[in-house]
Amino acid sequence: MMKQRVFPLLILVCGFGFALNASASFSRIALGLPDEDKAQIVKSILEQRLSNHKVYPLGRELILSTENINIELIPNRISSIGVSFLKLDEISKRDKGNIRYLVFGEFKETDSGVEVELSEIWRDGIARGWSRTAYKCRKVDGKWLTEEGEESFEIYN
Repeated sequence: MMKQRVFPLLILVCGFGFALNASASFSRIALGLPDEDKAQIVKSILEQRLSNHKVYPLGRELILSTENINIELIPNRISSIGVSFLKLDEISKRDKGNIRYLVFGEFKETDSGVEVELSEIWRDGIARGWSRTAYKCRKVDGKWLTEEGEESFEIYN
């Protein structure tokens, strides 16, 4: 008789726990990463790349695609370099055979923080190509720290 009462109670408790876990996971997916956090990550990554000379703006300007970011929260100057925010169709119109621009991929939340890829696409009179760098980001004391990961690239003549 005792086993008959314990089993349904066990199923009820496990089902409730599963429902709570699924609800928490769903709310994390539904809410997504706030635009303010994305902006801090973007700024941190760009400052890091500029200080390490891993990005070379044409003139004194970086062209940044508006894909996956809210440009209203990102400063138009980073490390004394001007930033122009353009949609991909605007970048295509500006491309006269000599262009370099950056595109952030989707921001993916993980258990340890956020992962994002930054692509740099360029064309000049001699060659064209792209590079892509993965970043792992985590928030410490209210500030986003970024760690550069794997990099891949390809150059065409």
